[in-house]
Amino acid sequence: MPGKINNINPKDLKSEDDLVSAAKSLLDRAFKSHHGYYGLCSTSCQVYDTAWVAMIPKITDNVKHWLFPECFHYLLKTQAADGSWGCLPSTQTAGILDTASAVLALLSHAREPLQILDVSPDEIGLRIEKGVSSLRRQLDVWNDVEETNHIGVELIVPALISMLEKELSVAPFEFPCRDILAKMHEKEAEPP
Repeated sequence: MPGKINNINPKDLKSEDDLVSAAKSLLDRAFKSHHGYYGLCSTSCQVYDTAWVAMIPKITDNVKHWLFPECFHYLLKTQAADGSWGCLPSTQTAGILDTASAVLALLSHAREPLQILDVSPDEIGLRIEKGVSSLRRQLDVWNDVEETNHIGVELIVPALISMLEKELSVAPFEFPCRDILAKMHEKEAEPP
């Protein structure tokens, strides 16, 4: 029946009709799963989340190591040539969140490489430099801060920027909408 989603076990496919029915069900499920913004699903590997997971250490037998080194390697693999971790045409905020968190993770690994010795400090330094340059460019043109649908952006971005300024020992990041973001932050941080 068109429109009905059937969960079919491959062992139950005994005839060509069963196979056709399963294929139609799969296509129907894919069609019904489509979201206008997220595409075919509402979850994906997010650089922002991966960056935070990349910064989780663990101590085993009194030896500190990165718990998820594959997350660090994922960040290296997904950094774009322009130094960013992606810029979506539909939201500038996502690119800023992804790039800022990824740079923070790279800084953590540069400070403490621990067991990850297959990437030179010079390479990580270059990646950080490119990431910071990209972040500055993105912040310079950021104009969807008030319209973003990213929950907590008024709290998360100022915290990320502050952590980066501290880690990098640089003057504050200056960007056109910083005052707007600060006002949003103050409003959200006020007790109810």
